[in-house]
Amino acid sequence: MLRLLTFLLFLFSIVACTSNPEKDKKTSSADSIVVKEKFVSGKVIDNVACKNYPNNSFALYLPTSYSSEKKYPVIFAIDPQATGKLPVANYKELAEKYNYIIVGSNNSENGKSWEEANQIVNTLLADIKNRFSVNTSRMYLLGFSGGARIANAVTMSNGEIEAVICCGAISPAASTPVPRSNYSLVCIAGTADFNYTEVCKYEKVEGHTIKHTLIKFDGKHEWPPLATMDDAFWFLELNEMRKSPAVSRDSLINPIIEKETKELNDLLANNKSYEAFEKCKKVIVYYNGLHDLKEFYKAYQGFKTNKEVDETLRIEEAFWKLEEEEKQKYIQAFRTNDLNWWKIHIVDLNKKIKSGKNKEEVNMQKRLLSFLSLVAYMQTTATLKEKNMKAASYFSDIYVLVDPTNNEAHYLKAEINAINGKTKEAIQSLNESIKYDFKDLKRLESDILFNSVKNEEGFKKIVGKLKEL
Repeated sequence: MLRLLTFLLFLFSIVACTSNPEKDKKTSSADSIVVKEKFVSGKVIDNVACKNYPNNSFALYLPTSYSSEKKYPVIFAIDPQATGKLPVANYKELAEKYNYIIVGSNNSENGKSWEEANQIVNTLLADIKNRFSVNTSRMYLLGFSGGARIANAVTMSNGEIEAVICCGAISPAASTPVPRSNYSLVCIAGTADFNYTEVCKYEKVEGHTIKHTLIKFDGKHEWPPLATMDDAFWFLELNEMRKSPAVSRDSLINPIIEKETKELNDLLANNKSYEAFEKCKKVIVYYNGLHDLKEFYKAYQGFKTNKEVDETLRIEEAFWKLEEEEKQKYIQAFRTNDLNWWKIHIVDLNKKIKSGKNKEEVNMQKRLLSFLSLVAYMQTTATLKEKNMKAASYFSDIYVLVDPTNNEAHYLKAEINAINGKTKEAIQSLNESIKYDFKDLKRLESDILFNSVKNEEGFKKIVGKLKEL
């Protein structure tokens, strides 16, 4: 009944890649051809077809300063659901702040093979270079979840990419025989993200020596908030500053270092050793080569023998190990335990989250809850596709229990109720889905699984609600 092996392979599989990782970065004098088309700047454009591959398209944001007389850095964003508009709209303010072009693929999505995804990304790269005024020495990839895996794999093999920002996942979608080392990496993870430990464990970057940083935020498996992404974009800006060491940027950097120094001293004065350790590590990674950091290096060296720092790191790693063990137990529970067990266990898990005193333990419980949501979703959709309605009903019930405010959980439950002839329950589940922000009218109207209830008054009212949104 279960396709847990398929699920595990989906999460952890690495596909072979035959690209040449040591391809030199192109920095020709003809950096970019002059733009031949005009697009509105300062506005998100949802859909622009690739010129030579019209079946491929992208969302676009040009900063209001955009001019064909200048060359601009470009961020290529990859959303796991091929919703290019989402990251473009999320981070358009940063495009304005840093004068970046941001584009989002409308084609690369979870479920495509590595070969398909790689071709989509490279088609997008070529199209943007040919149609916009791009600084080809400053091309960056940005991805979330499965999109991050694609972005990392492409970067490891494509010498044109200067840096990659991986959010919510990081293990590359493809292996590379001799990966590049001349690029930068930003890792971002929410503390309640089920992939949090994966991202954190990538600290050594698979043994490759590249400039990288890890940014954490309080959140789940989602595109990072604006302030967090601003931190990532700033990291890219600082890397660019290092390329011209003769240019003085003291007026920009000095106030920042003064603020960081004060914060470091305050942490040390209040015996917050681990927070001070984290502060030193970040400042050194961000500003080395741009400012005298002797005070930070000195403090950082002292933390190597600091008992509090050592203990905190050991506790963190212990929770990572425990988390992986708990995931394996849950995978077994999906095989053997009934719905009553899940009802009791999910209530207990939520109680631990609300009443827990240990921050690391609470975050681990949140990540486990997110993990259960993912597994329940994948098993629901897989068994629904197989028309195994008994299994689909079981998994969807767990999905609603684990993630009651997720509109997708209620939508899938509505589909299953409709197939099982439970008209009243199907309408009720659809209303719950709308309550939690379901808005996809096109999906609902074209969904053949609702054919048995489409003439019901309740269904028509739901369609009417969505049309008013």
